[in-house]
Amino acid sequence: MALVFSSVCRTLSAWFLVGALTTCTCVNSVAQVDIDADNTLTRQAYEDLLRYASSVGIQASDRTALHPERHTLALLHELAYGRSVRLSYQGVREVIDSSRIKLAYTRLLAGEDAQSVAVALEPGDNRYCTLVESYRYVLDETETGKLLSVRERRERLATTLNTYRWLNRFPNTDKILITIPAAQLLAQTTQGVDVLSMRVILGKPATPTPTLASTLTGVVIYPYWYVPKSIATKELLPKIRKNPAAVLEQMRMQVLNAKGQVLNPEQIDWKALGPGNFPYVLRQSTGCDNALGILKFAFHSPFDVYLHDTNQRELFETTRRYLSHGCIRVEKPLELANWLLRDRQLTNAQLSCKVERQKPTTLPVRAGVAVFVMYHLVDADADGCLTWYDNVYGRTL
Repeated sequence: MALVFSSVCRTLSAWFLVGALTTCTCVNSVAQVDIDADNTLTRQAYEDLLRYASSVGIQASDRTALHPERHTLALLHELAYGRSVRLSYQGVREVIDSSRIKLAYTRLLAGEDAQSVAVALEPGDNRYCTLVESYRYVLDETETGKLLSVRERRERLATTLNTYRWLNRFPNTDKILITIPAAQLLAQTTQGVDVLSMRVILGKPATPTPTLASTLTGVVIYPYWYVPKSIATKELLPKIRKNPAAVLEQMRMQVLNAKGQVLNPEQIDWKALGPGNFPYVLRQSTGCDNALGILKFAFHSPFDVYLHDTNQRELFETTRRYLSHGCIRVEKPLELANWLLRDRQLTNAQLSCKVERQKPTTLPVRAGVAVFVMYHLVDADADGCLTWYDNVYGRTL
Protein backbone atom coordinates (compact mmCIF):
# COMPACT_ATOMS: atom_id res chain seq x y z
CA MET A 1 0.00 0.00 0.00
CA ALA A 2 1.54 3.33 -1.06
CA LEU A 3 0.56 6.92 -0.26
CA VAL A 4 2.11 10.01 -1.85
CA PHE A 5 2.84 13.10 0.22
CA SER A 6 4.44 16.43 -0.50
CA SER A 7 8.16 16.58 0.25
CA VAL A 8 8.00 20.00 1.93
CA CYS A 9 9.06 19.70 5.59
CA ARG A 10 9.21 21.61 8.83
CA THR A 11 6.26 23.92 8.24
CA LEU A 12 5.61 24.54 11.92
CA SER A 13 6.35 27.97 13.35
CA ALA A 14 9.81 28.84 14.68
CA TRP A 15 10.87 28.41 18.28
CA PHE A 16 13.42 30.27 20.35
CA LEU A 17 15.71 29.18 23.15
CA VAL A 18 17.36 31.48 25.69
CA GLY A 19 20.36 30.35 27.76
CA ALA A 20 24.13 30.37 28.09
CA LEU A 21 26.65 27.79 26.92
CA THR A 22 30.05 27.40 28.52
CA THR A 23 31.63 24.00 27.74
CA CYS A 24 30.76 20.89 25.76
CA THR A 25 31.97 17.32 25.94
CA CYS A 26 30.69 13.97 24.67
CA VAL A 27 29.67 11.39 27.28
CA ASN A 28 27.86 8.11 26.48
CA SER A 29 27.15 9.35 22.94
CA VAL A 30 25.12 12.33 24.21
CA ALA A 31 26.49 15.85 24.20
CA GLN A 32 26.83 17.16 27.77
CA VAL A 33 26.86 20.95 28.18
CA ASP A 34 27.41 23.13 31.25
CA ILE A 35 24.74 25.82 31.54
CA ASP A 36 24.97 29.21 33.21
CA ALA A 37 22.16 29.03 35.78
CA ASP A 38 21.70 32.80 35.70
CA ASN A 39 20.51 32.75 32.09
CA THR A 40 17.95 29.98 31.70
CA LEU A 41 15.25 29.09 29.22
CA THR A 42 11.89 30.72 29.46
CA ARG A 43 9.02 28.35 30.14
CA GLN A 44 7.37 29.26 26.85
CA ALA A 45 10.53 28.59 24.80
CA TYR A 46 10.95 25.23 26.52
CA GLU A 47 7.34 24.21 25.86
CA ASP A 48 7.62 25.31 22.23
CA LEU A 49 10.67 23.10 21.81
CA LEU A 50 8.80 20.14 23.28
CA ARG A 51 5.99 20.65 20.77
CA TYR A 52 8.44 20.83 17.88
CA ALA A 53 10.23 17.65 18.95
CA SER A 54 6.90 15.85 19.28
CA SER A 55 5.96 16.90 15.74
CA VAL A 56 8.92 14.98 14.27
CA GLY A 57 8.35 11.75 16.16
CA ILE A 58 10.51 12.39 19.23
CA GLN A 59 8.98 11.26 22.51
CA ALA A 60 9.89 14.43 24.35
CA SER A 61 7.71 13.83 27.40
CA ASP A 62 9.73 10.87 28.72
CA ARG A 63 12.65 13.13 29.67
CA THR A 64 10.76 15.90 31.43
CA ALA A 65 12.32 14.86 34.75
CA LEU A 66 15.53 16.43 33.47
CA HIS A 67 16.29 20.08 34.16
CA PRO A 68 14.82 22.11 31.24
CA GLU A 69 18.25 23.12 29.94
CA ARG A 70 19.49 19.51 30.07
CA HIS A 71 16.30 18.37 28.41
CA THR A 72 16.82 20.95 25.66
CA LEU A 73 20.30 19.63 24.95
CA ALA A 74 19.01 16.05 24.92
CA LEU A 75 16.38 17.03 22.36
CA LEU A 76 18.95 18.79 20.17
CA HIS A 77 21.10 15.67 20.34
CA GLU A 78 18.14 13.49 19.35
CA LEU A 79 17.27 15.77 16.45
CA ALA A 80 20.82 15.33 15.16
CA TYR A 81 21.59 11.70 15.98
CA GLY A 82 18.42 9.95 17.09
CA ARG A 83 18.29 7.33 19.81
CA SER A 84 20.24 4.09 19.57
CA VAL A 85 18.64 1.57 17.22
CA ARG A 86 18.20 -1.95 18.54
CA LEU A 87 20.31 -4.31 16.44
CA SER A 88 21.42 -7.93 16.79
CA TYR A 89 24.99 -6.79 16.05
CA GLN A 90 26.60 -3.34 15.93
CA GLY A 91 30.10 -3.31 14.48
CA VAL A 92 30.40 0.19 12.98
CA ARG A 93 31.96 3.03 14.93
CA GLU A 94 29.54 5.84 15.69
CA VAL A 95 30.68 9.45 15.38
CA ILE A 96 28.87 11.92 17.63
CA ASP A 97 30.03 15.46 16.90
CA SER A 98 29.18 17.39 20.05
CA SER A 99 30.26 20.63 18.36
CA ARG A 100 27.11 20.41 16.21
CA ILE A 101 25.00 20.45 19.37
CA LYS A 102 27.05 23.33 20.73
CA LEU A 103 26.57 25.31 17.50
CA ALA A 104 22.84 24.61 17.47
CA TYR A 105 22.48 25.78 21.06
CA THR A 106 24.53 28.88 20.31
CA ARG A 107 22.35 29.72 17.31
CA LEU A 108 19.25 29.38 19.47
CA LEU A 109 20.77 31.69 22.07
CA ALA A 110 21.47 34.21 19.32
CA GLY A 111 17.75 34.29 18.52
CA GLU A 112 17.63 32.15 15.39
CA ASP A 113 14.39 30.33 14.82
CA ALA A 114 14.21 26.65 15.68
CA GLN A 115 13.15 25.71 12.15
CA SER A 116 16.53 26.81 10.73
CA VAL A 117 18.39 25.15 13.58
CA ALA A 118 16.47 21.89 13.14
CA VAL A 119 17.08 21.79 9.39
CA ALA A 120 20.81 21.97 10.07
CA LEU A 121 20.63 19.10 12.58
CA GLU A 122 18.14 16.71 11.00
CA PRO A 123 18.56 14.71 7.79
CA GLY A 124 17.62 16.85 4.82
CA ASP A 125 16.82 14.25 2.19
CA ASN A 126 13.44 13.84 0.54
CA ARG A 127 12.71 10.54 2.31
CA TYR A 128 13.01 12.09 5.74
CA CYS A 129 10.94 15.09 4.67
CA THR A 130 8.12 12.82 3.47
CA LEU A 131 8.18 10.86 6.73
CA VAL A 132 8.03 14.05 8.81
CA GLU A 133 5.04 15.40 6.94
CA SER A 134 3.35 12.00 7.09
CA TYR A 135 3.87 11.83 10.83
CA ARG A 136 2.34 15.28 11.29
CA TYR A 137 -0.61 14.23 9.14
CA VAL A 138 -1.18 11.13 11.30
CA LEU A 139 -0.96 13.25 14.47
CA ASP A 140 -4.21 14.92 13.41
CA GLU A 141 -5.95 11.68 12.39
CA THR A 142 -8.67 9.90 14.29
CA GLU A 143 -9.61 6.22 14.06
CA THR A 144 -11.04 5.58 10.58
CA GLY A 145 -11.32 1.79 10.39
CA LYS A 146 -7.98 1.32 8.62
CA LEU A 147 -5.95 -1.87 9.00
CA LEU A 148 -3.51 -0.11 11.30
CA SER A 149 -4.66 1.98 14.23
CA VAL A 150 -3.59 5.62 14.50
CA ARG A 151 -1.27 4.67 17.35
CA GLU A 152 0.40 1.94 15.27
CA ARG A 153 0.91 4.31 12.34
CA ARG A 154 2.44 6.94 14.63
CA GLU A 155 4.78 4.40 16.24
CA ARG A 156 5.93 3.00 12.92
CA LEU A 157 6.58 6.42 11.43
CA ALA A 158 8.42 7.56 14.58
CA THR A 159 10.62 4.44 14.47
CA THR A 160 11.66 5.07 10.86
CA LEU A 161 12.28 8.77 11.54
CA ASN A 162 14.55 7.84 14.42
CA THR A 163 16.44 5.40 12.19
CA TYR A 164 17.18 8.14 9.67
CA ARG A 165 18.43 10.44 12.44
CA TRP A 166 20.53 7.58 13.87
CA LEU A 167 22.20 7.10 10.48
CA ASN A 168 23.66 10.59 10.95
CA ARG A 169 26.07 8.90 13.39
CA PHE A 170 27.94 7.48 10.38
CA PRO A 171 28.82 10.63 8.41
CA ASN A 172 31.85 9.53 6.39
CA THR A 173 30.53 6.20 5.20
CA ASP A 174 29.27 4.85 1.91
CA LYS A 175 26.26 2.78 2.90
CA ILE A 176 24.51 -0.40 1.82
CA LEU A 177 21.05 -0.08 3.37
CA ILE A 178 18.87 -3.19 3.52
CA THR A 179 15.30 -2.97 4.80
CA ILE A 180 13.96 -6.38 5.77
CA PRO A 181 10.19 -5.73 5.49
CA ALA A 182 10.71 -4.07 2.08
CA ALA A 183 13.09 -6.80 0.84
CA GLN A 184 15.10 -4.05 -0.85
CA LEU A 185 18.72 -2.88 -0.95
CA LEU A 186 19.83 0.71 -1.51
CA ALA A 187 23.45 1.75 -2.02
CA GLN A 188 24.30 5.35 -1.14
CA THR A 189 27.41 7.49 -1.28
CA THR A 190 28.75 9.38 1.72
CA GLN A 191 26.81 12.40 0.46
CA GLY A 192 23.55 10.43 0.54
CA VAL A 193 23.26 10.05 -3.25
CA ASP A 194 21.44 6.90 -4.37
CA VAL A 195 23.66 4.74 -6.57
CA LEU A 196 21.94 1.35 -6.80
CA SER A 197 18.59 -0.10 -5.84
CA MET A 198 17.71 -3.78 -6.06
CA ARG A 199 15.56 -6.56 -4.68
CA VAL A 200 16.92 -8.95 -2.10
CA ILE A 201 15.91 -12.35 -0.78
CA LEU A 202 15.99 -12.66 3.00
CA GLY A 203 15.54 -15.21 5.76
CA LYS A 204 12.34 -17.15 6.29
CA PRO A 205 10.37 -16.28 9.45
CA ALA A 206 11.74 -19.51 10.97
CA THR A 207 15.33 -18.49 10.11
CA PRO A 208 15.18 -14.67 10.10
CA THR A 209 17.87 -12.39 8.80
CA PRO A 210 19.44 -10.57 11.78
CA THR A 211 19.52 -6.80 11.99
CA LEU A 212 23.06 -5.48 12.05
CA ALA A 213 25.56 -2.76 11.26
CA SER A 214 28.90 -3.95 9.96
CA THR A 215 31.86 -3.02 7.78
CA LEU A 216 32.37 -4.57 4.37
CA THR A 217 35.75 -6.31 4.07
CA GLY A 218 35.92 -7.65 0.52
CA VAL A 219 34.29 -9.09 -2.58
CA VAL A 220 34.89 -12.82 -3.01
CA ILE A 221 34.84 -14.21 -6.56
CA TYR A 222 33.92 -17.89 -6.82
CA PRO A 223 33.32 -18.34 -3.09
CA TYR A 224 33.12 -21.62 -1.26
CA TRP A 225 29.99 -22.13 0.80
CA TYR A 226 30.82 -23.37 4.26
CA VAL A 227 27.53 -24.89 5.34
CA PRO A 228 26.38 -23.69 8.78
CA LYS A 229 26.32 -26.53 11.29
CA SER A 230 22.58 -26.23 11.87
CA ILE A 231 21.88 -26.71 8.14
CA ALA A 232 24.46 -29.48 7.84
CA THR A 233 23.04 -31.55 10.69
CA LYS A 234 19.32 -30.85 10.44
CA GLU A 235 18.80 -30.72 6.67
CA LEU A 236 21.71 -32.36 4.87
CA LEU A 237 22.82 -35.13 7.22
CA PRO A 238 19.60 -37.20 6.86
CA LYS A 239 20.09 -37.15 3.06
CA ILE A 240 23.80 -37.92 3.24
CA ARG A 241 23.25 -40.97 5.45
CA LYS A 242 21.32 -42.71 2.65
CA ASN A 243 24.22 -42.67 0.20
CA PRO A 244 27.13 -40.50 1.39
CA ALA A 245 29.38 -40.47 -1.67
CA ALA A 246 26.60 -40.05 -4.23
CA VAL A 247 24.69 -37.37 -2.32
CA LEU A 248 27.81 -35.33 -1.57
CA GLU A 249 28.89 -35.56 -5.20
CA GLN A 250 25.47 -34.44 -6.38
CA MET A 251 25.59 -31.43 -4.05
CA ARG A 252 29.27 -30.85 -4.93
CA MET A 253 30.15 -30.99 -1.24
CA GLN A 254 33.45 -31.79 0.43
CA VAL A 255 33.91 -32.93 4.02
CA LEU A 256 36.60 -31.11 6.01
CA ASN A 257 38.07 -31.91 9.41
CA ALA A 258 39.00 -29.36 12.08
CA LYS A 259 42.31 -28.70 10.28
CA GLY A 260 40.58 -27.94 6.97
CA GLN A 261 41.72 -31.17 5.35
CA VAL A 262 39.43 -32.87 2.81
CA LEU A 263 38.26 -36.31 3.98
CA ASN A 264 37.01 -39.39 2.20
CA PRO A 265 33.25 -39.50 2.98
CA GLU A 266 33.19 -43.29 2.70
CA GLN A 267 35.50 -43.55 5.70
CA ILE A 268 33.10 -41.68 7.99
CA ASP A 269 30.45 -43.38 10.13
CA TRP A 270 27.57 -41.11 9.14
CA LYS A 271 25.00 -42.97 11.24
CA ALA A 272 26.91 -42.07 14.41
CA LEU A 273 26.70 -38.35 13.66
CA GLY A 274 24.04 -35.88 14.77
CA PRO A 275 23.50 -32.30 15.95
CA GLY A 276 25.45 -32.97 19.13
CA ASN A 277 28.22 -34.91 17.40
CA PHE A 278 29.37 -33.43 14.10
CA PRO A 279 33.11 -32.64 14.15
CA TYR A 280 33.20 -31.83 10.43
CA VAL A 281 32.54 -28.95 8.06
CA LEU A 282 30.71 -29.34 4.77
CA ARG A 283 32.05 -27.13 1.99
CA GLN A 284 30.37 -26.64 -1.36
CA SER A 285 32.69 -26.28 -4.33
CA THR A 286 32.83 -23.05 -6.34
CA GLY A 287 30.81 -22.45 -9.49
CA CYS A 288 27.32 -21.59 -10.63
CA ASP A 289 25.83 -24.49 -8.66
CA ASN A 290 27.17 -22.97 -5.46
CA ALA A 291 24.45 -21.66 -3.14
CA LEU A 292 26.33 -18.33 -2.90
CA GLY A 293 26.55 -17.99 -6.66
CA ILE A 294 29.65 -16.39 -8.18
CA LEU A 295 30.05 -13.42 -5.83
CA LYS A 296 30.00 -12.99 -2.07
CA PHE A 297 30.24 -9.70 -0.18
CA ALA A 298 32.04 -10.36 3.08
CA PHE A 299 31.53 -8.36 6.26
CA HIS A 300 32.19 -8.84 9.96
CA SER A 301 29.41 -10.44 11.99
CA PRO A 302 28.92 -13.19 14.58
CA PHE A 303 26.33 -14.83 12.32
CA ASP A 304 26.73 -17.17 9.36
CA VAL A 305 25.09 -14.64 7.04
CA TYR A 306 26.43 -12.89 3.96
CA LEU A 307 25.42 -10.73 1.05
CA HIS A 308 25.78 -12.90 -2.02
CA ASP A 309 24.77 -13.87 -5.53
CA THR A 310 22.46 -16.85 -6.04
CA ASN A 311 21.97 -19.79 -8.37
CA GLN A 312 18.17 -19.28 -8.18
CA ARG A 313 17.73 -15.90 -9.82
CA GLU A 314 14.11 -16.56 -10.79
CA LEU A 315 13.13 -16.11 -7.13
CA PHE A 316 13.64 -12.34 -7.39
CA GLU A 317 10.39 -12.21 -9.36
CA THR A 318 8.37 -13.42 -6.37
CA THR A 319 6.48 -10.96 -4.20
CA ARG A 320 7.35 -12.35 -0.76
CA ARG A 321 11.08 -12.90 -0.89
CA TYR A 322 11.66 -14.48 2.53
CA LEU A 323 13.15 -17.78 1.45
CA SER A 324 16.70 -18.14 2.81
CA HIS A 325 18.26 -19.43 6.02
CA GLY A 326 19.18 -15.85 6.94
CA CYS A 327 21.63 -14.83 4.23
CA ILE A 328 20.85 -11.95 1.90
CA ARG A 329 20.76 -12.74 -1.83
CA VAL A 330 21.17 -9.68 -4.05
CA GLU A 331 19.53 -9.15 -7.42
CA LYS A 332 22.40 -7.25 -9.08
CA PRO A 333 25.64 -8.68 -7.69
CA LEU A 334 27.86 -7.56 -10.57
CA GLU A 335 26.66 -3.93 -10.37
CA LEU A 336 27.13 -3.91 -6.60
CA ALA A 337 30.62 -5.39 -6.87
CA ASN A 338 31.72 -2.85 -9.46
CA TRP A 339 30.44 0.05 -7.34
CA LEU A 340 32.46 -1.26 -4.40
CA LEU A 341 35.62 -2.04 -6.37
CA ARG A 342 35.66 1.05 -8.61
CA ASP A 343 39.23 0.75 -9.92
CA ARG A 344 38.91 -2.92 -10.85
CA GLN A 345 35.74 -3.58 -12.80
CA LEU A 346 34.43 -7.10 -13.29
CA THR A 347 32.70 -8.35 -16.44
CA ASN A 348 30.17 -11.07 -17.14
CA ALA A 349 32.85 -12.94 -19.06
CA GLN A 350 35.07 -13.11 -15.96
CA LEU A 351 32.21 -14.62 -14.01
CA SER A 352 31.24 -17.20 -16.58
CA CYS A 353 29.76 -20.47 -15.36
CA LYS A 354 31.94 -22.23 -17.93
CA VAL A 355 35.00 -21.64 -15.77
CA GLU A 356 35.56 -24.82 -13.77
CA ARG A 357 37.37 -25.48 -10.47
CA GLN A 358 38.11 -21.84 -9.76
CA LYS A 359 39.62 -21.08 -6.38
CA PRO A 360 38.05 -18.27 -4.35
CA THR A 361 39.66 -14.87 -4.82
CA THR A 362 39.04 -12.00 -2.41
CA LEU A 363 39.25 -8.48 -3.81
CA PRO A 364 39.65 -5.70 -1.23
CA VAL A 365 37.11 -2.90 -1.23
CA ARG A 366 37.76 0.70 -0.36
CA ALA A 367 37.66 1.53 3.33
CA GLY A 368 34.57 2.96 4.95
CA VAL A 369 31.74 1.00 3.35
CA ALA A 370 29.14 -0.04 5.91
CA VAL A 371 26.26 -2.52 5.68
CA PHE A 372 23.07 -1.73 7.62
CA VAL A 373 20.34 -4.36 7.86
CA MET A 374 17.32 -2.68 9.42
CA TYR A 375 13.76 -3.44 10.35
CA HIS A 376 11.20 -0.67 9.98
CA LEU A 377 7.65 -1.04 8.75
CA VAL A 378 7.13 2.16 6.80
CA ASP A 379 9.47 4.09 4.52
CA ALA A 380 9.52 6.70 1.79
CA ASP A 381 11.35 6.74 -1.52
CA ALA A 382 13.25 9.60 -3.12
CA ASP A 383 10.13 10.66 -5.04
CA GLY A 384 8.06 11.17 -1.90
CA CYS A 385 6.04 7.96 -2.03
CA LEU A 386 5.25 6.46 1.37
CA THR A 387 4.91 2.66 1.67
CA TRP A 388 3.70 0.57 4.62
CA TYR A 389 5.11 -2.95 4.92
CA ASP A 390 3.95 -6.18 6.47
CA ASN A 391 5.52 -7.14 9.78
CA VAL A 392 7.02 -10.27 8.21
CA TYR A 393 8.80 -11.44 11.35
CA GLY A 394 6.04 -10.34 13.75
CA ARG A 395 8.42 -8.12 15.72
CA THR A 396 7.52 -5.57 18.36
CA LEU A 397 9.01 -2.18 17.59
